[in-house]
Amino acid sequence: MSKTVSDYLAEICGSPSAAAVYAYRGQRNSSWPLRSGAARRLLEHYRSDDESRVPSFSRVYAEYHEKVLIEPARTRGFGLDSGRELSDLEILAALQHFGAATGLLDFTYSPLIALWFACEKEECDGKVFSINTTDPLAFGRLGYKRIMEEDVSKLLSPDGDDSRPWIWEPVATGDAETRVLIQHSLFVIGRPSIAEDVAREVVIEKGDKEELRKELDANYAIREEALYKDVYGFASVNRASYPIPAFEGPELYWLFGNRKYQEGDYQGAIDNYDRSIGLQSDESAAYLNRGNAKRALGRHREAIADYNQALRLRPGYALAFYNRGVAKDDLGCYKEAVADYDQALRLQPDYAEAYVNRGYAKSNLGRHKDAIADYDQALRLRPDYAEAYVNRSCAKSKLGCHKDAIADCDRALHLQPNFARAYNNRGAAKDDLGHHVDAIADYDQALRLQPDYVAAFYNRGRANGALDQHECSIADYDEVLHLQPDHALAYANRGEAKAALDRVAEAQRDYESALALAQKVGDNGLIAEIKQLMQALGNAKQE
Repeated sequence: MSKTVSDYLAEICGSPSAAAVYAYRGQRNSSWPLRSGAARRLLEHYRSDDESRVPSFSRVYAEYHEKVLIEPARTRGFGLDSGRELSDLEILAALQHFGAATGLLDFTYSPLIALWFACEKEECDGKVFSINTTDPLAFGRLGYKRIMEEDVSKLLSPDGDDSRPWIWEPVATGDAETRVLIQHSLFVIGRPSIAEDVAREVVIEKGDKEELRKELDANYAIREEALYKDVYGFASVNRASYPIPAFEGPELYWLFGNRKYQEGDYQGAIDNYDRSIGLQSDESAAYLNRGNAKRALGRHREAIADYNQALRLRPGYALAFYNRGVAKDDLGCYKEAVADYDQALRLQPDYAEAYVNRGYAKSNLGRHKDAIADYDQALRLRPDYAEAYVNRSCAKSKLGCHKDAIADCDRALHLQPNFARAYNNRGAAKDDLGHHVDAIADYDQALRLQPDYVAAFYNRGRANGALDQHECSIADYDEVLHLQPDHALAYANRGEAKAALDRVAEAQRDYESALALAQKVGDNGLIAEIKQLMQALGNAKQE
């Protein structure tokens, strides 16, 4: 009697530990060891089935990657992604995704996807391997710095001080981005093989393969065109020998939704994701993307509900934890946001963006030193992360370290010369040091780069006020209130500038507007401050 997908899943997943995170690999031939494609290719070249029988195999293995793959790929222009030079390991990852025999072994966090790959071709049994990626004795993990800087021959060599295979979760960019996301991919660097005692194995009987493929397609929507959503995969499933697929379905609406999102038509994207989910309600990526579109429209609570559903379907979804944290940040729920970033970082410890956003949330909770520690970690992972420098400058200013804050903004502007927020933050730090003229020059530059930058207008208004340039200050607050009519502090500060020019009635109206806005949001501190200003104005009138 043939076994079903559920039968095989029970064998593949076993009884996993709640604290462990497992990854899976499907191989269509059960006789193959857990060995990299590069090792298989070289052994075939040397007509051997054992690397120990090939003289200097470690050296040959490293040279193969350098001379056959990496250097020729760079020569052909494959070493760039949007103008950024890729590291050697990133080049290997791109080549691996499109069929090259490298020292990387593809794994997935989805046992269903692994089972699909194990069911390729029917003339022999297949096999699914499972590994505990959180076992520090069996595997090491690669962070961003090592990926970018480490000599790839050291990572591939089995002769180093640390002989464990490396686990690497690639950042999803470039041509391979869609496959990384859809196939829930990670790589294990085989060096060149993985010891059998660190992996569980389940044989997939050849007689079951055809029915398993049909069941995976019908019940789980796992099929070739779903797993290879790039131009190469699209072309491969539209060969003359392939049947024409249905013209409408969850996949089509998901793609339409992505297109609308990229065009900035967020409601159009939501409409298409709705249709996709209506046809297939168990696809976590559709909920994630719909949540992103809702968040872009300011519908943060609805976005959180979608992220919750994505996480119910895929509990180890680091990106869903991260995006839910961003939505909670937008709602001012900073403690809850920190908890979500904690989860994202537990699942993906080299997630630099999560460190930056967790730092932002902590800073909003007044935990500026903790925030700086998070920004420091993000910069260890990504030394060219301009956003991390700018955010760290804010936290340092809050602690009174204004010169250090200016230095961080300088670093950000060295990396990204047109970074308006870096100019604004540097101006604010200079203001705090009393360097108002220099601060205004920075605000001017921020506004040249971003003419609708509310914070830069507001800060320049304060700096002009500190220099007793009250007409200039009023003009800046006018711009703030044109762009953001509910800015209570802008009304209050404009009122002060008008009072300084003895325009008492106008100042009184601005204070009244500021007070009404402060009372509307229940800002008791600002209410008390405005009342003091109104009292001072009243005393001046009596004199």
